[in-house]
Amino acid sequence: MPRTTTPATDATEPVAIEPNGDDREVHQSLVGIVRGAGITIDQAAVGGVIAQGDVSISKAGARTVVGAGNLRVEQGGGGRFISGGDVSIKQGGAGTTMSLGSVTIQQGGAGLAVARSVEMREGSFLGFAIAPSVTVEPGGKVLGGPREAAIVGAVAGAVIGLVVAVARMRR
Repeated sequence: MPRTTTPATDATEPVAIEPNGDDREVHQSLVGIVRGAGITIDQAAVGGVIAQGDVSISKAGARTVVGAGNLRVEQGGGGRFISGGDVSIKQGGAGTTMSLGSVTIQQGGAGLAVARSVEMREGSFLGFAIAPSVTVEPGGKVLGGPREAAIVGAVAGAVIGLVVAVARMRR
């Protein structure tokens, strides 16, 4: 398949790549939204990614990534990752990671991971894991699993409900 590369751009002029089903490669650019089949992001900042296939992020960041295939992050990160395949993060991080496959983190971290299985390797940290299988290797840390996540959600819901009730009574 042909590859399309965005030219290096001035940080004051974000660009958007329009979809046509091709693989996309973004290198040393500031991009608003990237859409395509497979996407490779290298040394760039991207606002959003919508991929029909695999996504690879290297020494780069993406605010939101939605992909049908696997997602590989190396020395990079993002806010929200939603993947139809496996997610692998090495020396990077994410706020929320949702995967239909597995999530593997090594020397990185995430706030929340929802997947079929979660594996935390050496030097990794995860706030909450919601998965039937969670493996924490020596040097990896998980703050809480499904039970703790449910408790935090229930407490947060109660606090928000109380704040809303008090605010309504003060009107």
